[in-house]
Amino acid sequence: MALTIEFWKQGENIYVELNKNIYKLHEFLKKNESQVIIDSIYNKIIKDFTDEARGGKNKFEVVGKFIKNHFLKKDNLFDVVILDDGKVVKFNLED
Repeated sequence: MALTIEFWKQGENIYVELNKNIYKLHEFLKKNESQVIIDSIYNKIIKDFTDEARGGKNKFEVVGKFIKNHFLKKDNLFDVVILDDGKVVKFNLED
């Protein structure tokens, strides 16, 4: 079963919907599967959006900036879809 992820900002908070469960970002980052998700997103950025990875001090900064730049609108499309093998299938950029 694939993981579906949506990020959005509401007021001062950033929320994450992971397979229909909603978390504040800091709660999401405490979950066991968040590390695998961050790694998968990072690997997709490095592979397909190399310019946006430049200047990042670590994977968390790179992923955080990418989310801020492309994924903080609530819409009807999942921002990230990850297959069971950890590969990111799709980014739905909100530029």
